[in-house]
Amino acid sequence: MEGVLVSASDAASEPARQSPQARAGQTATSDTTGGDAADEGSPITPTAEAIANYARRGTTVIEKEAGTAPLPPLPRTTDGRIDRVALLATLGREQFGSVPPLAVSGEVAEGQPYVFPSGTEAVHHAVTLRVRALEADDAAGDEAAGDEDAQRGEPLTHLITPVLFRPPGEGPFGCFVFLDHRSQGDETPGEGPEATNYWDVERIVAAGWATVAVQVDEVSPDDRRSDFSTGIHRVAGVPRDPDWTAIAAWAWALSQTRHVVAARPEIDADRLIAIGHSRGGKTALWAGASDAAFAGAVSNNSGCGGAALARRRIGETVRIINTNFPHWFNARHKTYNDREAALPHDEHWLLAAVAPRAIAVGSAAEDYWADPYGEWLALQAAADAWGVDLGSVPAIGASRDVGSLHYHLRPGGHGLLADDWDHYLNWATRVTTK
Repeated sequence: MEGVLVSASDAASEPARQSPQARAGQTATSDTTGGDAADEGSPITPTAEAIANYARRGTTVIEKEAGTAPLPPLPRTTDGRIDRVALLATLGREQFGSVPPLAVSGEVAEGQPYVFPSGTEAVHHAVTLRVRALEADDAAGDEAAGDEDAQRGEPLTHLITPVLFRPPGEGPFGCFVFLDHRSQGDETPGEGPEATNYWDVERIVAAGWATVAVQVDEVSPDDRRSDFSTGIHRVAGVPRDPDWTAIAAWAWALSQTRHVVAARPEIDADRLIAIGHSRGGKTALWAGASDAAFAGAVSNNSGCGGAALARRRIGETVRIINTNFPHWFNARHKTYNDREAALPHDEHWLLAAVAPRAIAVGSAAEDYWADPYGEWLALQAAADAWGVDLGSVPAIGASRDVGSLHYHLRPGGHGLLADDWDHYLNWATRVTTK
């Protein structure tokens, strides 16, 4: 049974316009292939040979066995500090690409009481982002476009409608800004205890945190055939740029959502954290790296192009991810297919770009396609940006917290589960408590 929005008078209870279970969509599953599985019919899928190769070595593959090329050192300024500007410039140019210039206005509606079936109480807010070309006067469409805005002679506008839940009370509450790549609107939620773990709203609210979810297809379709003519790119008013990418668009939307919800008095603007799973984890890392107003970033099972070192070539590789998901990264990144050692960076640069703010990386021991040990090695290499040493990799089922850095290695396969959320909630509470 789904939770309900409760009228202020409690005269009646109506089903929520979109419950967190419905927004979460699919049940969070744990599988042995892991990673960002290819869309049906796409040319490359995880092979039995690749999985067996990783399983044979286990989750403590040493670099010599994996053939890891030497990692590029983190760039530094003349006074010896980590050069975040250089990190971001390289990551944007060589991998994540860009978004068109856009103008955004937004609002958060007044909250409505919400009650989960268990009796946990929350407050639900509808959020609206209105996206237009930066030069709106130059972006007005023509009537031939068939767009309602254009027909009225107004600039094209695209709407994004995140959903915010928070605990009752005045707060202010910290908030997880979550990228939802599984929801498909008002679909029937999955059955069973894992049905809401993916975006575990009740668990988050019960821990004293708020959370807002942004659905990917409202921003830029997660479609390998995407030509960037829909979503936010539709209203850009400029020719398509080969540097545009879906992940850059999704990260941009997380930042815009952060900015809008931070204006609510119940939300603590200093305690907003970008979070995502799998492709969402890659996005959360880029959002956290490029938007310094985030207090931190969480990568859950993000793998290749996220927290895992590309040079290891374990599980998903640059060629495989660029072939299966050509819309995620830019054209320049595709020049490194089967040439990972030629990359001027590796993903420890992405993690280090979040410094000195907080970061959490969650891996799953059987998530072979995402190379969990490669995720650990990347965080270990990035830890120098915080001036700490993480030591040796934790055992399966254990975690490591050093300063504002967190890593855990959960048993099982690819998924965002209750155990992962418990780790992130405990870490976030610790590192953001004033």
